[in-house]
Amino acid sequence: MYQKIENYCEEQEGISEIPVVFMWAWDEEDLPLPDYGPQVFEEAKKNPLCVATRGTMPVITDASEKVEWIDSLVQCKRALSNPYITDTGITPYFVEFGGPVSSFGPNMNGYLNVGFEGYSSEKVNESLIDEIYQVIDESCEEEGISDVPVVFEFIGYITEDIAVVDGPYPDEADDSNLSGNEEEITGNETTNQMPGFTSIMVILGLLSVLVFKRS
Repeated sequence: MYQKIENYCEEQEGISEIPVVFMWAWDEEDLPLPDYGPQVFEEAKKNPLCVATRGTMPVITDASEKVEWIDSLVQCKRALSNPYITDTGITPYFVEFGGPVSSFGPNMNGYLNVGFEGYSSEKVNESLIDEIYQVIDESCEEEGISDVPVVFEFIGYITEDIAVVDGPYPDEADDSNLSGNEEEITGNETTNQMPGFTSIMVILGLLSVLVFKRS
């Protein structure tokens, strides 16, 4: 399979030894979710990169209800960050459009997460956070969720000192927190990051489909 991918990428894009990771698919039903409640916000605030929290964490302990809650947050995220409509929802606040937001999506701890680029820290203040939260909350209400829980935090280096909104944060963050430019599912967070897929990712996706169809 790798040989076919490498040959195609080399012929079409001139890329040799293309890096590819093969892994087993996991079942969402087997993924343990923590119990949800006010304690989740308290833990989030202990993160030195946390800037603010908004909304209310629901109390959910039933496994199936927790899955339903995460699914609801995913629907909210999709409504707020349509890659084909860049002037509505949270998209205008992304770095690509002059804002400080670099990532947005549901966290498996039961809240929506807004990630700010550290180098845009001078743009982040309580007024902006309230403005972004209002956009998120109003959209989520249309999806049946009111007072939606949201955690705002920095990602990457923080280059400017700003007023503390809802907790402390350090002057800089570890390189491992720097985000990429694609929608991804990490260990505990699903995020939407602008811009979209690159041409090589499209090629890999199409090639994978062809490979599986032929196998």
